[in-house]
Amino acid sequence: MWTISLMSVSDPLSGRELLEQVRDKAGLPEARLERRGDAYVIAYGRYRDPAMPEARADLQRVRSIVVEGELPFMQAAMLAPASADSATTFDAFDLRTVKARVGSEVAVYTLQVNAYGRPDRGKPSPEELKEFRKTAEDAVKRLRAEGDEAYYYHGPNMSIITIGVFGPEDYDERRPLVGDSARLKAAREKFPLSLVNGMGVRLRSAGQAEGTLQRSQLVAIPDE
Repeated sequence: MWTISLMSVSDPLSGRELLEQVRDKAGLPEARLERRGDAYVIAYGRYRDPAMPEARADLQRVRSIVVEGELPFMQAAMLAPASADSATTFDAFDLRTVKARVGSEVAVYTLQVNAYGRPDRGKPSPEELKEFRKTAEDAVKRLRAEGDEAYYYHGPNMSIITIGVFGPEDYDERRPLVGDSARLKAAREKFPLSLVNGMGVRLRSAGQAEGTLQRSQLVAIPDE
């Protein structure tokens, strides 16, 4: 069973307060509070399959809800397993599952904000690779508990962390940065840097003594 996750909260008290606001101001009286591992989510709807037309239609409707001139669920709302089973739920945070859940026409880009791997970009040992992957997954759990739409992606040599799901309406390849949507701009502002092992990376050009810190990068969401 799947559901639409509207937002994550760290404790049931604040969750109940936000739930009342969602029911009242957003016009979603069927919304409910569910526990997911160590965190809680405000959820809406129940679906057998994330690809079913009803699930897709409800997701688009929820993302289009306007509250006091804002679109509070445009970035945060996503289809996720309704089960409280941590293994099933955590699979939804794997970037490789996103296109199957929200549609390839919507899930085109995501913002890379961190990577865990060897500083020399060399091939890690099996023990190092296991540690990189665990560290990335733990970081995603923390970001999710704080309400950020975080994902992990495990490559052959490193694991990356990304924020958000963006489509053609969010990013214009002909006008990088200038044509960004409001929610992509907000994500870049909150996560301005692309870190490596949690630390900023300086990029130096010829003649530069200090260099500039590597900025967060918009990258393509993989097909699988």
